[in-house]
Amino acid sequence: MLLIAVRTDGEDHVLPLAWAIVPKENEYWWVWVIRLFRTAFDNKVDLDHAVIISDRAKDLLNAVVQELPELAHSMCCQYLAENIYKEARQPSGLLLE
Repeated sequence: MLLIAVRTDGEDHVLPLAWAIVPKENEYWWVWVIRLFRTAFDNKVDLDHAVIISDRAKDLLNAVVQELPELAHSMCCQYLAENIYKEARQPSGLLLE
């Protein structure tokens, strides 16, 4: 499983900051990756203005609350829209194409 931390630059290009290959995606490994990230980027990345955007994975949410409680957290709108569309199967006007 590949876990990645990215950011966008001033031109909205996605830049990978850190990545790790782990045996599986769970809270233990997310905590591990977040701790390594903080160690590597301590005082190099402005976390005061950072936002975590995720796919609502409970393990990641728990790890963020535990390790980065000061950060804002948002859900990825694209992921949410895809889930709504998949669950609805018949969008019947819920989503615009």
